Parts: sequence; structure tokens; C-alpha cells
Amino acid sequence: LKGGRDLEGVAFDAARGTAWTSDEEGALIREFPAAGGAALRAAPVPAPQKACRYNFSLESLTLREGGREMWSCNEEALPADGGLANAATGSIVRLMKFVRTDPAADWIFAGSWAYVTDPFGGGAYRDYSRSGVSDLLCLPDGTLLALERELSVKSLFPTFRCRIYRIGFAGATEVSGFKSLKGAAVTPVSKTLLFGRHTGFSMYEGACLGPVLG
Repeated sequence: LKGGRDLEGVAFDAARGTAWTSDEEGALIREFPAAGGAALRAAPVPAPQKACRYNFSLESLTLREGGREMWSCNEEALPADGGLANAATGSIVRLMKFVRTDPAADWIFAGSWAYVTDPFGGGAYRDYSRSGVSDLLCLPDGTLLALERELSVKSLFPTFRCRIYRIGFAGATEVSGFKSLKGAAVTPVSKTLLFGRHTGFSMYEGACLGPVLG
């Protein structure tokens, strides 16, 4: 696609017949023709999200059925919000919600909420270890799922562990007005584990809806 640098998340906009992508390098969310070509327009990613760490920005993107709600988040913490995940603590990221009145309208930023990733399950591997959000998935009823991906050394070699969490927003603080989350009195969203597995050398970076399987 023309204008893409590190396109990670992809979400098909069925109402418009286009594809939205999240660009990890530029912290951008843009719409592209499904057949390819230059970007058509962009979503209003808030300024704090653009002050991100290299290669730890917008991995995720999901559109809710009906096309009026879109979510994304940074993979691990913005420098202003905290550190990267380690064996003792996870990393705090900002879930971003966008809404539009109808598929022809532009997206409107509708808030952000703090989400804390898991710490490493093993030892650090050079500078490559991480435990962050690699994708989000919004179900038709509005339930939001997070796919977390971890790389660490469990025995002799670095391997992956992947989890899927159901996110709960009850009592969580809306944090778009916070310039920094370091030491801030905020309540993050809750997490309920739905799936967790050591996946060896397989790295899960995407999630989507499909037909019910046997």
C-alpha cells in the first residue's frame, strides 16, 4: 500500500469496502482502498499516542460489526506512561476508542483506558523480550478481547507465550486527559483469561472473527 511503513493491524470496513490499518512506525490509523493504492483518510489518533517508543506502537486494530466503533492501542507503554514489561511487572498501555455516526462519517476519538500487560514468564532475551498487546478484537456485542504476546527464555531458547483476555471496563478510569500515567491514580480495565498457551516458536500477532468450527 502506498504510504505504509510498518502496517501491523488490518481491519476490513465492510460498509465502505475499504481497509483500515494501524501503522506502528508513525502511530497512524489510515484507510486504504481494498484493491491497494494511496491512503484515503486517517483517524484522529491523539497526540500522546504519537510520542511512542520505536516498534512498540500501534500493533492492533479492530472494527465492531456495523462499522461504528473502532479500537487500537500501543503494544507497550509510551515513554510518558512507564517502562517496558519485565519479569516483575507488566507494561501499561492506552486502549483507544473511535466512533462514527455512520460509515460515511469521519472517526471521532471517544476516549482511552489503561490496560496492564502481563510480566515476562521467563528470563529476558537480549533486547528482544517483550510482553505486549499484539491485537484487539471487538465482538458483535461490543465485548473487547486483547491478544497478548510474550517472548522470553523459559529454558534454553527464547519462546513465545500467547494469551487472550476479555476486557472489563466497569470502574476503569478514562485517561485521555492524563499527560502521564506514571504514578497517576487511575484504575485500569480488568482482564479475564480466556486462552493461554506456550506456543514455542509460533508468534501470534493477529485475531479475527470467522465461522464456528467443530
